[in-house]
Amino acid sequence: MSSSSSPESPSPKTTENFRLTPRWIIAICIVGVSAFFILSNTQPIPVNFLWYTLTAPGWAILTTLFAAGLISGWMLARSRYKS
Repeated sequence: MSSSSSPESPSPKTTENFRLTPRWIIAICIVGVSAFFILSNTQPIPVNFLWYTLTAPGWAILTTLFAAGLISGWMLARSRYKS
């Protein structure tokens, strides 16, 4: 009889390890307030950047700015942990 020993695979992350920390609560509040603010501003507004003038719905401009903030924050936090 041969005993085949297979290495145990690491257990996948589950929600059992999730803890609602103050950092998560603040992040959820910021996203909620931002979503409410974005959905409340639907009127077209002009945006002047250098010599360009763009008129777009307020929600589209605010969503773009919110996404740019998320991406830049993610990139900065990621570079901090790599160092």
